[in-house]
Amino acid sequence: MRYITVLMIAAALIASCSDPRTPTQSVLFVRVTTPTPTTARSTVAPTHALTPPATQSSKAALIETQVKTFPSPNGQWIAEMQHRMTDSDQDDHIRFVVRRTDGSMEWVAMDRREPKGLGQELPTVHKWSNTMQYLYFGNAATPDGCALFDYTPDLYRLDLRDGNVIEILAPIAVNLSLSSDEKLLAYFSYSGNLVLRDLLTRLESHINLPFENLLAWDITWSPDNKELTFKQALNAKSLCEPEAISRFKLDVATLQLAAIQN
Repeated sequence: MRYITVLMIAAALIASCSDPRTPTQSVLFVRVTTPTPTTARSTVAPTHALTPPATQSSKAALIETQVKTFPSPNGQWIAEMQHRMTDSDQDDHIRFVVRRTDGSMEWVAMDRREPKGLGQELPTVHKWSNTMQYLYFGNAATPDGCALFDYTPDLYRLDLRDGNVIEILAPIAVNLSLSSDEKLLAYFSYSGNLVLRDLLTRLESHINLPFENLLAWDITWSPDNKELTFKQALNAKSLCEPEAISRFKLDVATLQLAAIQN
């Protein structure tokens, strides 16, 4: 189950905390070819009509529906995460719907059941494309207890023209970020590497980070996409009690990593 995986990752992060090493100019760099994107497993047939809520039995009464909306920058689309919970031990019902604001079109990008409990992964918008042809989205989860950041393990792309969904990144990341030109994807792997993936060629660059602590997050791209920065927690006793937070910068062309002085 996806939420169990999240809890296991959180436990591994806490156990692996250690003193970071000073960054150096030597970087482990390998290139691997990633599989061609495939239709996402969570994709369901697009529909132009709203799907009514499932009928609830007396033993599983609907007690709450959480709805979170994500409007597009041009105001023509709106994405909606629907989280329906019951008062029984049955799984929650989670849907991710994208529709035109004029009501002329709707795509159901995700429709699944999710076990109850902390650590649930809920669909969220990562980025609307600059051309407004695509919507990039994934699942975000916060582990049990406190955490410095939300985990974003996967990434999907919805074609707003025909409703087709492809899986760009399987749930293998700890934290990820798409470049503003939508050509590169950066993410932290479970092994602790920073990975850059070229979405056109499917080639990846793996950068061995100069520290053993996996608590790294907040990947931010420069406006020209030539470099990125991220944060890393130092000597974290738990996911919410870091002794300090450092920032690092990566040159995308040379893959040189450097600490940013506060």
